[in-house]
Amino acid sequence: MSSSQALSGYRIEIETRDGLVTLTGSVATRAQKAEAITLARGVPGVSAVADMIRKMSDQRSAHRI
Repeated sequence: MSSSQALSGYRIEIETRDGLVTLTGSVATRAQKAEAITLARGVPGVSAVADMIRKMSDQRSAHRI
């Protein structure tokens, strides 16, 4: 993910276990979220990706409630 210019400046945490990759963190756009998922799926040995990434606007909406 560090090689992606679209994701630079965003912190995405990556956990792996038995081929399952869990992504957490925040990004600004759906396109950035999709890129992170695509990059994770492209890693040899990854069998599944659990997407826990949030768009920043989604977080702001949750805090307004």
